[in-house]
Amino acid sequence: VASTRKIIVGYWNSIQIDAEACAAFLGTDVRFLELEAIDLYNRKLRVLPLFMHSLTFNSLRRLNLSWNQLTTLPDGIEYCMPSLRELKLQHNPLVTPPDCIGNMQFLRTLNLQCCSLQEFPQCLLITEHDCLQVLRLAGNNIHSIPPKRTLSEKPILHHNYCPQHSLAQLRLLDLSRNSLTSLPIAADSPVLVGCDHLEQLVLSQNKLLSIPSHVCRLKSLLNLEMDNNNLASLPAEVGDLESLRVLSVGNNRLQSLPASIGRLEKLEELRLENNQLSSIVAEVGNLRNLRSLFLQDNDLKDGALPTSLRNLKKLRLFYLFNNPIHKLIIQRITRNTHILADEEALEAVNLADYLLVYGIHP
Repeated sequence: VASTRKIIVGYWNSIQIDAEACAAFLGTDVRFLELEAIDLYNRKLRVLPLFMHSLTFNSLRRLNLSWNQLTTLPDGIEYCMPSLRELKLQHNPLVTPPDCIGNMQFLRTLNLQCCSLQEFPQCLLITEHDCLQVLRLAGNNIHSIPPKRTLSEKPILHHNYCPQHSLAQLRLLDLSRNSLTSLPIAADSPVLVGCDHLEQLVLSQNKLLSIPSHVCRLKSLLNLEMDNNNLASLPAEVGDLESLRVLSVGNNRLQSLPASIGRLEKLEELRLENNQLSSIVAEVGNLRNLRSLFLQDNDLKDGALPTSLRNLKKLRLFYLFNNPIHKLIIQRITRNTHILADEEALEAVNLADYLLVYGIHP
């Protein structure tokens, strides 16, 4: 306990606190003015110790409460840490996110992964604060994102509430490993509409049947992951994602690709494995910056690959195994050598020799 007091009174910037020792020793009189980080990871906490919500942590930036047994946070705790930037609550049985999170006006990173959440945290939508940049909600049981019309039924936390802009500064939104079957249409969505700075959107391992076109208005999006869903098609407007670097749509039910995909000029990785594709649109050959193309486990037969693929001069990884293609002419990027390869041979050499499909053998 004495050493704990020395660490705190000595104003260390980051400490790992023995919660019970601090609670018993400090009482309610000490003010932590310089402490920047508190780590209470995996302490089997069911409630926060008293000192956490009875003292004022004016300089606290990072709080790690992950892997505990918390079901909520104390009311008013946001006023005890007014400068908090990062809050880790993953792996706690919260079920419903505490409303106090919406009052943390400088919060930039929030981790609520694997918290048994049943719905999207509405406390983040009913707020005037828009500093949040990273929101991790993976591994919950979220079935839907609330449309705007349902938010009026909830109490407004701030008088300047504007749902279209409360998540306006988001850079990363991770909703993977949930139970989403659909995303709201643009007119109803308080989450994706207005997220002009969003760079990473992760929707993998849900039950999505389709993607609304308004997702394609996210002009800053660099990484879009939608693998392991039930998607039968991509929006015709997918080519509007002008900044996109990675598009991952493996393990779905895609039967074709929209021609607009050829307008993704900055795309570097395209994952289409384990779908039902029987052909590839010629416009894929316009992806001049593409380095990785994953087409394995589809229904591509002889003649299904366009000759425009020879334009992919930067391609380094090309996966095509487990398709009913029998004979291909392969050109190595490093040497102008043609190899006649069947499916098994292609699988054996495609990594070692950096292969590019050059055309179909007559």
